[in-house]
Amino acid sequence: MSAEPSLFQKPESHYKLKSYQSKAVENAVRLLEEGKNPLIIMATGTGKTVVGSSIIKERISRGKKILWLAHREELIDQAKSQIDNICQINSGLERAEHRANLTENVIVGSVPTLRKSRLDSRFSDFRIDDIIIDECHHATADSYQTIIEFFQSRFCSNVVGLTATPDGAKGGGLKSIFSDIAYNYSLLEAIKDGNLCNLIGVKVDCDIDLSGIRTVAGDLDQGALDDVMSSKILNIAEGVLKETIGRRTIVFTVSVRMAVMLEAILKENGIKAKALSAESSIEERRYAISQFRRGEITHLLNCALFTEGFDCPEIEAVVIACPTKSRTKYSQMVGRGTRLSPGKSHCLLVEFGYQANQHQLVKPFDLFITEHYSPDVRKEAERLSSLKPNYYMLELLELAKENLRKSALDSVKIVQYGSTYYDPFALLELKGKAYDQELDLEYEGRRLSNAEGSITSKQKEILAKLKVINTEKMSVASASLVISIFANNGWSAEKVLRNSK
Repeated sequence: MSAEPSLFQKPESHYKLKSYQSKAVENAVRLLEEGKNPLIIMATGTGKTVVGSSIIKERISRGKKILWLAHREELIDQAKSQIDNICQINSGLERAEHRANLTENVIVGSVPTLRKSRLDSRFSDFRIDDIIIDECHHATADSYQTIIEFFQSRFCSNVVGLTATPDGAKGGGLKSIFSDIAYNYSLLEAIKDGNLCNLIGVKVDCDIDLSGIRTVAGDLDQGALDDVMSSKILNIAEGVLKETIGRRTIVFTVSVRMAVMLEAILKENGIKAKALSAESSIEERRYAISQFRRGEITHLLNCALFTEGFDCPEIEAVVIACPTKSRTKYSQMVGRGTRLSPGKSHCLLVEFGYQANQHQLVKPFDLFITEHYSPDVRKEAERLSSLKPNYYMLELLELAKENLRKSALDSVKIVQYGSTYYDPFALLELKGKAYDQELDLEYEGRRLSNAEGSITSKQKEILAKLKVINTEKMSVASASLVISIFANNGWSAEKVLRNSK
């Protein structure tokens, strides 16, 4: 039987890979040739399915047989369409009553369908060289492990993972499945490179009190959260109306009940809104999505239906009306709005004000957890965001980073050495390494009066023991000064840093 028509847009024919996508494919194929299990981490909207399909194209040209795994109907349909288009094949589909033709080199399989009994009856003698797992942060679940172990025990199959949120894995984490990170392309990089659109953050003041809600399985208790959020539905609707009129908007709610309530209020105010859920029929969902794409519906409301795999680049605003402690869930929701589209310069990210107390809710700036922006920078950005009603997130992060840099320089003490002053800490920063810490001293202080001689080998040896690096261009006098500073602080780097502030 043939696959049902997809809910999603068909990919363009003859897709040309972007440079970062080509690199991801190249690295993954090389690792597969070495018998390894590569993991590809790419921000939502940067083309994970395209990359996975291109890996398949390379591998089947070498005579390999591939199993693509996904756990939801929409993801399966989207993947099959993309694979067939890029590889110019008709891949097999193994889902519910659909039986793949096992002469095909590529099978797109449903994780819920491929239970042990189905595997035993259908695939005991069917060789699979590579298993490619879409949204592989789910791959530690028992349902995935059953499939992986089945093929690896018989054919030593390699495994490729695709995800935007590797931190969403449960249990032992993805390290137990994947041997190497083939490529990592973050949201920050994608926005800066112009491959995703920038985000404008908006916070609606609602003062919603979440302090009485307990934590269940790592997140807010959904029943209690639904009660609190539904009690504030008029305030939430007011915020949606104020911030998103005239924008193609997707709204994430805590429950189906909340989505339906919000739909009714928006419609009363002249908004073309539609609430969908897993309870909606496939026909109803397909029709509503087509209306949304055409602009006949402007606001699409859902409860956990479109967090993964829903590709609609025209989305101009994302409303998070379901606070969460899960960065994975939050990232997936925001990712619905970051894709590029003609005439779209940015995506509005609408949040609501909460009294969270003990709960550490995920906030917009948590999306940019990278080495480039420290937790202190994100904290300063959050402070600045409270002073600005609308803000470009990357610009505010850069402003926060500059504020902290200036603050650090203002706190530097000028250390007196004899009759000469020298500022050895102007550019001193503590850098966390994999298993250790080093002091990186890149000084641009005043030249000392006797700074003509170069650092001696003995001084280099002492400074190396103190874990001071970049000493090659230091003078004898400046090296002596730094050694003296350590000596006066009991040879403790911690005291040096503390006393320099």
